[in-house]
Amino acid sequence: MKEENSELVHWENYRIKGYDVDVKKRASIPALIQMMQDTAMEHVLRIGLSAFELEAHELGWVLVRQRLDVMERPPLGASIQVRTIPTGRDKILAYRDFYMTDAEGRLLATMSTAWLLMNIRTRRVAGFPDFILAWLDKTMDAEHLDRPRMAWTNEGARIVGNKMFRVDWFSMDFNRHLTNYYYQRWMLEVLPAEVLEHHTLQAYEIQFKGECHLNDTLQVFVASAGSGEYVHWVRKGDKDLAVAWSKWKEEPNQ
Repeated sequence: MKEENSELVHWENYRIKGYDVDVKKRASIPALIQMMQDTAMEHVLRIGLSAFELEAHELGWVLVRQRLDVMERPPLGASIQVRTIPTGRDKILAYRDFYMTDAEGRLLATMSTAWLLMNIRTRRVAGFPDFILAWLDKTMDAEHLDRPRMAWTNEGARIVGNKMFRVDWFSMDFNRHLTNYYYQRWMLEVLPAEVLEHHTLQAYEIQFKGECHLNDTLQVFVASAGSGEYVHWVRKGDKDLAVAWSKWKEEPNQ
């Protein structure tokens, strides 16, 4: 498949702004994720499979799994490019990959994601209608990144941080539930400051299990799994709404 002029591949160019960076003037992990997801949004807008078109069918895309691998975080002012390509489907999941490169074409990060369709009226999983199947079937031969494994559990984990959050108006998306950006930002924020200050993220996976809505109160936990690995989860009452895993390495010259 030639990527030039292909409807299956989409690029967006970004410049790392002040609001994208952390205290070390490098793009934060939430900012990297947001740029990749923004690229996916621009793609579905271009091909006519966005929330605008799906609303008439009472459908909406929902992210259910994600794996992010980070080689290098770009600094303030850097120009980067994000390329996204759908990479096949199974019975209920559609897959999409992302590649982030710098101005010289060096690979900075990759992300593999899995999505399903939700009926926005019943809030239940929906099958792929024929007009979406026709498009997804074009993606079945695409090379793809490793799929998220999500083999992680928080059972018996040694908790090293927890914090309460409340869903407000500006943290919801157009499906009227907490946007996945905030799930992920809050999970990472609960890590001990020593980890965030002196370590850098290598890999991160998340699985979304449930919705939350305006004024819901959530408790976010993080637990050490040893060897620079952590398990994260978001809980509402006694129900886990998302579970994640992250792996960090110590930065040199700390």
